[in-house]
Amino acid sequence: MIFDYDWKLEVNYEELAELEEENARLMEEERKNRNKKNAQPMHLSKISQPLYHREDLKMQKERLQEILESHKKWLRGKDGKRADLRCVDLRDADLRWADLKWVDLRWADLRGARLKDANLKDADLRCVDLRGADLDYSSFPLWCGSFDIIVDERLIRQLCYHIAKLKYAGNDSDIKTLLESDVFKSVANKFHRVEECGAV
Repeated sequence: MIFDYDWKLEVNYEELAELEEENARLMEEERKNRNKKNAQPMHLSKISQPLYHREDLKMQKERLQEILESHKKWLRGKDGKRADLRCVDLRDADLRWADLKWVDLRWADLRGARLKDANLKDADLRCVDLRGADLDYSSFPLWCGSFDIIVDERLIRQLCYHIAKLKYAGNDSDIKTLLESDVFKSVANKFHRVEECGAV
């Protein structure tokens, strides 16, 4: 874990434990309420907000590189440690081509981060703030570890565009209506690389 390193951060483990317990409780409530009529949606990401601007969690470039190098060794089965970047401030971090497989990034602030070509397979991105981040050519995880990510229009448009480019061969009329709707196409065609890739 990142907090096992000898560095000068005063991490409040009790606060992290409380956050995880609260997150688990909210997820359980969400599961129970999912099929209830008029159930109010749960917003799990709200529990991360108090940690986003903690100066004691500001990650320095050199330290981040050291941690990722150790993580790379861990992935290869050599000496090293799995990177635990929970709650860390990674705003505008240069993570291009980084191997973030299995990295725990829950509640991390990745606003404006450069994640082009990053390997996010199996990374835990729950409640991560990705507003303004560049995820071009990255491997966006399609599992529960990507739930409750905070995003802006850029990523929504990018994901919609990629969905629109799928060749749907099923018979679900709702899916067909969605894919053929003017609103969906309008959002998809605002993708930041639409001029290069072509409108849908």
